[in-house]
Amino acid sequence: MTAAVIAADLGGTYTKFGVVAEDGQLLSSDKQPTPVASGPIGLVEWLAQELGRRGEAAGVDRFGVAVPGIIDERHGVVVIAPNVGWKDIRLTELLEQLSGLSGVVTHDVRAGGVAERKVGAGAGADDMMFIPIGTGVAAAIVVDGRMLVADGYAGEIGHTPVAAAGDNVCACKQVGCLETVLSGPGLRREYHRRAGIELADAPHPEVLGRRARDGDKLSRRVIETAALGLGQALVPAITLCGPERIVIGGGVSGLFDLITPTVESYLDDTLTFQRRPKLVLAKLGSQAGVVGAGLTGWATA
Repeated sequence: MTAAVIAADLGGTYTKFGVVAEDGQLLSSDKQPTPVASGPIGLVEWLAQELGRRGEAAGVDRFGVAVPGIIDERHGVVVIAPNVGWKDIRLTELLEQLSGLSGVVTHDVRAGGVAERKVGAGAGADDMMFIPIGTGVAAAIVVDGRMLVADGYAGEIGHTPVAAAGDNVCACKQVGCLETVLSGPGLRREYHRRAGIELADAPHPEVLGRRARDGDKLSRRVIETAALGLGQALVPAITLCGPERIVIGGGVSGLFDLITPTVESYLDDTLTFQRRPKLVLAKLGSQAGVVGAGLTGWATA
């Protein structure tokens, strides 16, 4: 068998596949539309078929799969993954039975954290956080060189209540979650609210960033609110976990240059005895999840 792992980063729209070497090198990669409409079991069967086919073609007998949601990695169970319709699915067991390969299932953000720590912007840090900002906001937290998992419940920083979010109601039913102002949809809703326009007409993050850099005051205020919220959520996280480095990734990380000054200023004004972490931009981009899924497959081989 080839010294590699078949990796998959499952998303609600697309699934990224790759062949990952033990050192984290992505030997090949592609993506396929995720057939969510085939139903929960149909999706498991499709994923197993893809893993098996790719494993046979590459001469690989092991997989690593990253899934969004609450993932009990120790037992290989997807507790809930709303984006793909899974609940209480013994995914590792099913994929092994159907694909003929052995492997492991992990959380997509923790997979990204594994990748950024080994071969990305977090390399060399034993205490770090990886925070991808996209449709949602979560964190992979490494303390003393070990990833915090807590049966899949660790790292939900996007659901930290922050003053900057006011009385915004989150999809999780809590009020004032960070995610309501910092995520891609959150940024758009905040612009929509302040501008008094239709939500469908609110700019996407990359457009918002371009307008802010061109001097648009409303766009700047929306981004500054998001950045303030991030700073407010980071203070308790830093106090509890003591990271030396915080790696910012995800689709909204294109606003890193606009978000970071406000976050840095807030941390400088608020932290006292805590270790002051360095904020850095992720290096692996959209490939972090698939690389991390492969590395997790290697780590548990």
